[in-house]
Amino acid sequence: MVKRCIFIVGIIVCVWYKPVWAEGFQTLLDTEISFHQPSVSDKFSVYHDYTGELILRLQKKTESKDEFFVYKNQQCIFQKELMHSDVYQIYKLRNLKDRRIFYVLNSAQENWLMGYDANEKCWQLYITGMELPALAGKKMLFEKNGALLWTVYNEETKAILQQYQIFWDEGANWFGYQEYIPTEKQQSVGSEEN
Repeated sequence: MVKRCIFIVGIIVCVWYKPVWAEGFQTLLDTEISFHQPSVSDKFSVYHDYTGELILRLQKKTESKDEFFVYKNQQCIFQKELMHSDVYQIYKLRNLKDRRIFYVLNSAQENWLMGYDANEKCWQLYITGMELPALAGKKMLFEKNGALLWTVYNEETKAILQQYQIFWDEGANWFGYQEYIPTEKQQSVGSEEN
């Protein structure tokens, strides 16, 4: 009788609580970098990984261009020019299955998913907004409840226009994506479920 009561209470708690099961990714760090003085060039911001191995650096190059660098053990292993943005957001993510670390860089113009590939011994730019279908609206990559989502939304209403779930394909050693259909409560970027 006691076991039956404990079992029933456990089911009620699970149904009422609605636990969130991790699907594969965890956000370790969320950092915002700002360049609010458009007339100043050579201004830079550095994002340290705190493992001692990686440093991510953003630098304002000209009025319309910024530069992104990655250093591993104090050697530059990646460099790319970007369209200037006043604000960048960097997320450090962990793949829960194999513990690999990835980074997301979001700006007004670009969205990148990248990381150090230990097998190839190089920095990989896995996904940019260019690989995903072109849609009008504000675009953003982020982790939510374990899922890595590429979201397109209306900036004024915050209504989600389209979402793709990004997943790690071990066989291909690369990322893939599929359409993601949110529940009714998840239909806007600013909603509680988001």
